[in-house]
Amino acid sequence: MKLTLHQFELTRGCDSYQHYLAVLQIMSARNRTSKVANHANQTRLGAFLPYQLAITFDAVSTRIAGSYHAALGLKVPEWRVMTVLGEIGAAAQCELVDLTLQDKVTVYRACKSLGTRGLVARSSNVRDGRSHLLELTSAGEAVFREIWPQAEEASNAIFNVLSATELKRLRTMLEKIYTRASSSG
Repeated sequence: MKLTLHQFELTRGCDSYQHYLAVLQIMSARNRTSKVANHANQTRLGAFLPYQLAITFDAVSTRIAGSYHAALGLKVPEWRVMTVLGEIGAAAQCELVDLTLQDKVTVYRACKSLGTRGLVARSSNVRDGRSHLLELTSAGEAVFREIWPQAEEASNAIFNVLSATELKRLRTMLEKIYTRASSSG
C-alpha cells in the first residue's frame, strides 16, 4: 500500500482503526521527516493506549457528527452543548464547560453560534448575578428532538460490532479508567 504524506494527513477520516495504525506504521517505516511521522516513531504512538483511546473517540465522534452535521450544520461542540441543555435544562456557561468536557473558548463559541442561530437563549442567573443561564429555545428543543435519534442510530451502527456482554464490559472498563484518570492521586 503506497500512501503519500497528503493521504496520511487525511487519515483522520479513516474507515478503520487498523487502517489508521497501518498508515502510521508505513509512515514510520519510511522514516519521513514530517513531525507526525517522527513523533509516532519516537513514542511508538500507535501502541500508546491513551493515543488509541483519543483517535477512537475522535473517529466515533466524527462518525456520529456526520449524522447531524449534514442535515443541520451543527459542529461537535455545538451538539455537545445542545445535548447537555436538552438533558438538564438551563445551565451557566461555566457548568457547560465541566459537563461537556470542553474548554471555555470552545463552549463560548458554540454558545455564541447557537445563540445567533436562535437555538439557545440567555437569561439572568438569579443565583449568581455575574453570569447568565443558557437554555434551548423552542427551535433548539425541536432540533434536539430531531438529532438525538440520529445520533443514537449512528452510535448503534458503530457499537453493534460488540455483543451485549462486550458492551457492558467496555462500559465498566471505561468507567474504571475515567475514575482513575479523574482522581487526584
